Amino acid sequence: MCGPPCRTAGAAAGVYRRRSRDGTVVRASVRSKSAGARSDGRDFLLASGTTRRELILGMGLSLPMLLDREWASADPAGVPPSAMSKTGAIPSSRTVDALRHDGPFQALRLPRLKHIYTSCRTSADRCTLKISAWVPNGGSSLGLKAPFPLVVITSGFLIGSDQYNSYAERLASWGYAVVSYDFTQQVLDPTTDIESLAMLEELIDWCTTSGNVLSKVSDPENVMLIGHSRGAKISTLAAIKDRRIKSLFLLDPVDITVYTPDDRINYPSATVALSASPATQQLPVCIVGGGGGGDCAPVGSNYDLFYRAARGPTWKAVVEEAGHLQFLDQRGATAMGAFCQAGTSTDDDIKDVARLMMVAWAETSMRRRDGVRIGVGANGWAVRAGPDEGERTDIEDTIDSVFEAVKKSPIPVIFEYKNMKLL
Repeated sequence: MCGPPCRTAGAAAGVYRRRSRDGTVVRASVRSKSAGARSDGRDFLLASGTTRRELILGMGLSLPMLLDREWASADPAGVPPSAMSKTGAIPSSRTVDALRHDGPFQALRLPRLKHIYTSCRTSADRCTLKISAWVPNGGSSLGLKAPFPLVVITSGFLIGSDQYNSYAERLASWGYAVVSYDFTQQVLDPTTDIESLAMLEELIDWCTTSGNVLSKVSDPENVMLIGHSRGAKISTLAAIKDRRIKSLFLLDPVDITVYTPDDRINYPSATVALSASPATQQLPVCIVGGGGGGDCAPVGSNYDLFYRAARGPTWKAVVEEAGHLQFLDQRGATAMGAFCQAGTSTDDDIKDVARLMMVAWAETSMRRRDGVRIGVGANGWAVRAGPDEGERTDIEDTIDSVFEAVKKSPIPVIFEYKNMKLL
C-alpha cells in the first residue's frame, strides 16, 4: 500500500510512488493498456534524504534504470538545503495548465539588431552578431513593469536562431525579455567553444549595459540561458562562469563527441566543468532530451551526462521518441536536417512538451527571485507579489502540477528531478 507520502499519477498512463517515510525507497511501476492488468514494478534504493522521483508517461514503456546508486552518488554531499522563498512564483495547478499556451502579455518583436563582437580576431562578417529580440507588452495593466528577466537563446551548430522563435515568443508572452542571435561559421571552419563563450558573455553585457532598448527593459542580475545541442554546451559553460546567470534550460544538450577537436583548451567539456562547479553555486538546470538523438546527440555525451553532472536543483524530461532536431520550429530548413534522425513522435507534440517545461522552469527558478507571481484566477490573469493565503507554495506540489500538465501529452515522456530543496 502507498502511505500518506505517496501519490498515484494515474493508472491509465502510468504510476509513480514517492519515497517512503524514511526517505530511502522509491517504488515505481508502469501499466500498459495493451497489457491489460499487467503491472511491472521495481524498488530503487537511494541515498537517505535524496529527493528524486520518476513518472512514466505514455503506453507500453519499459522502466529504465534512471534511479540507481550511481545517480544518487552524483548529488552534492554535505550541502544544507536552503530555505524556499516565501514569495516565490510557484505556479498553481491552474497556472501550470496555462503554461501550455501563451501568457497574458503580447510578445513584441523588436527590429533586427546588430553588434560587433569587440574581441574578434577575424573578419568583420564573422564578428557580427545578428540579434533578434522580443519584449513583453501590456504588463502595466496587470501591474508588471520592466525590468524583466533576460533570456538568451543560443542555437545549435549551423542552426539559425529563427528555429527557436516559438520558444522566444512563448517566454516573452510570460513576461521575459528574450534574445536570440546568429553569427557566421562554417563546417570546416567552426568557431571554437571558447570564442562562442566569449561572444555570449559580451552579448549579455550588451543587452544589459549598452543603452539600447533591451538594456532599458532587462534585469542585468536575473538572466536565464537557453541552449540547444552545442548551444546548450556553450550556455552551460557561460552559466558556470557568470554569476548573473540564475538558471539554465537545455534542449537536447550535447557535450564532447567524436567530432569534437581534440583540444580541451578551446573545446572544454561542459559536463566536467558543471560537475566541478562549487557546491555553493547550486545552479538550477532544466534538461529536456530526445530519446532518439542518435549520432547527433550520442549516448555518453547527451542529456544523461548533463543531468548526472548537475549539482543544483535539476529537472529532466526525456521525450522518448524525439529526434535531435524535432525540437526546432522547422527542422527541414536546417543544414543538419539530413544527418539527424527523427523519432516517431510528431514535431508539434515534442515542441509542446519542451515549451511547457521551459515556461514552468522559468517561472519556478526565475520568478521567485523578483518576488512576482503570474497566475490564473477565477477572474482571469493576475500578477501579485506572492501566493495568496492558503495556496500551495511547496515546490514538490508544483512538480506534481507539472506532472499532471505533461501527462496530457499524447507522447511518451520520462520526468525526474533532484536537489529541489536547494532552490
